[in-house]
Amino acid sequence: MDTTLQDYVQILVARRWIVVAVTALTVAIGLAYAVLSPSIYVATASLQFGNQQDFSILGLQVPVDLNPGLTAAADSRIVTRADVVANVQSLVHSGLSDDQLRAKISATVEPTSNLILVQASTRSAALSVRIANAFANETKVVIALETRQSYAVDAQQLRAALAAGGVPTQTAATYQRTIARLGVLSKVADPVSVIRPATAPRGAASPKPVLDIVLAAVLGLILGVVAAFVRNALDRRLANERGIQETLLWPVVGRFGEAMFAARVGADDISRDDLDAVRILRTNVGFLTPNGEPSSIAVTSPSPDDGKSTVAAWYGYANAVTGRRTLLVDTDLRRSHSPFPGPGLSDYLAGRASWDESLRTIDVSRPADDEPVTLAYLPAGTHVLEPAGVIGSERFQQFVAEMTDEYDLVVFDCPALLSASEARDVVLRTDATLLCVRLGKTTKKQIHAAQEAIERLPARLLGVVVTGIRHGDREFGGHEAQPARRGRLRTFGRFEKTT
Repeated sequence: MDTTLQDYVQILVARRWIVVAVTALTVAIGLAYAVLSPSIYVATASLQFGNQQDFSILGLQVPVDLNPGLTAAADSRIVTRADVVANVQSLVHSGLSDDQLRAKISATVEPTSNLILVQASTRSAALSVRIANAFANETKVVIALETRQSYAVDAQQLRAALAAGGVPTQTAATYQRTIARLGVLSKVADPVSVIRPATAPRGAASPKPVLDIVLAAVLGLILGVVAAFVRNALDRRLANERGIQETLLWPVVGRFGEAMFAARVGADDISRDDLDAVRILRTNVGFLTPNGEPSSIAVTSPSPDDGKSTVAAWYGYANAVTGRRTLLVDTDLRRSHSPFPGPGLSDYLAGRASWDESLRTIDVSRPADDEPVTLAYLPAGTHVLEPAGVIGSERFQQFVAEMTDEYDLVVFDCPALLSASEARDVVLRTDATLLCVRLGKTTKKQIHAAQEAIERLPARLLGVVVTGIRHGDREFGGHEAQPARRGRLRTFGRFEKTT
C-alpha cells in the first residue's frame, strides 16, 4: 500500500511525545546558552582604500579597476598584519597577546560599497570601540607611511637618473616636474580614509535570547519530527490496521478499544461505540461461518496481554444476550487470572471435582436488557505441571465434544500461541479461531510466527480482532472509548458472581 499524508500525520500523532521531548530539550539548551553565554559586543569602523588623488597630482589618468571587490579583499588583509597588530597593541594596552588581539578583529568587504569593515568583538562595548578604531587608524597610518616612502624612493631614483645625464634634453623638464610632484606625495600621500569610525554598539551582538530560543525551537521541532520517523521505522510493533492488513491476509472481524480491558462484562458504563464493537464482532464471525454460527471458537493471540481474554468474554456475552446457551472455558492452565477461586477445567478433567463444582454461572445482564442474561463459565482451575499434556489428552477431546453437544456455543479462551504449545491443540478442535492483535504491542515478527503456527494446522475459519484502539482514532471510525486504566490486562474483564 502507498503511504499517504494521513499515514505521516498518524505517525507524528503517535510519536508526539518524542517531538515534544526533543523540542523541549533543544529549547532548554538554547535558553541555557542564552543565559550562560557571556555578552559579546561588536564595534565596526569603515575604511576605504584609494589613490585617485595621487594620480591627479602626478598628472596621470586614473586607471579603471575592473575588479574592485577583489582589490578590496586584498587590501583587507593589511588590517591584521603583524606590524598593524603591534602598533595597536602599544596603543590599546588590552592585556592580550598579539594572537589573542588578532582573534578579536575581523576585516571584511562590504559587497555593495567595497568598503572594508573592521569589526572588533569583545565582552566590553568600550573595549570593542577602542580596538576597532585603533586598527582602522593604525592601518591608515601604516599604509600612508609605506606609500610616502615609496614615492620618496621613486623621486630619488629619478634624480639619480637625471644627474647621471642619461635623460634626453627634451624630457629633462618633464623629469623635473615629476620629481617635484613625487616630493609632494612623499609628504602628503594618504591612500586610506576612515569613512566611519566605530561607535558604541546599542546592545550585545550575542547572545540574543529571543532569537536563540526561536531558532532552538525550530531546530528542535525539525529534529523531533526526524526522531519520530526514525523511531517509527525502528519500531516493529503494529501501530494501525493498515500494518495488520499488510502483514496478514486474514479478515479483520472486530475492533476493541482500550477501555474494554478494564470494563466488567455486561457493565452498563461502557460507551455505545464499545458495545457496538461487541455486536459487530458477533455479526462478522457469523458471516465467516457457513451455517451462520460456529458451535465452538478459540480465541488466542501471538503473546500474552494482547486482550484475548477480554475478547473471549465479551464475545461470549454477545452470544448469550441473544439467547444462545454459551459456555466460556479458560484453557490457560499456566497463567489464569480467574476471579473465581476453587476447582475448574483441570480439576474436572482429572476427576478431582464434579461438573457442578467446577462450573460457574455468571450474571452478565445490563440494565437495558429485557431479560436476565447468564453466561456459563469454566475457570482454568488448579495449576498443573504439564498443561500441554492435559489439553492434548483424549479426555479433553472428549470434553470438547460433550460441551459442543450441550451448549449452542463454546468459547475457548486459549493461551498465547507463541508461549504455549497447547493453544494449537485447542485451535485444532474448534470450528473457528479469533486471533487478537494489540496495537502498539504486537510486533510483525510475532504476527508472522503466529500465522506460520496456525497455517500448519488443518484449514479452518479465521478472523483477526484488533485490540488496544485508542480514543478518537480516525482510522477506526473515530472510536469513542473511555481512557484505559493503566496496569495489567484483567482476564475476562471483571465478572460478578451470581448470588
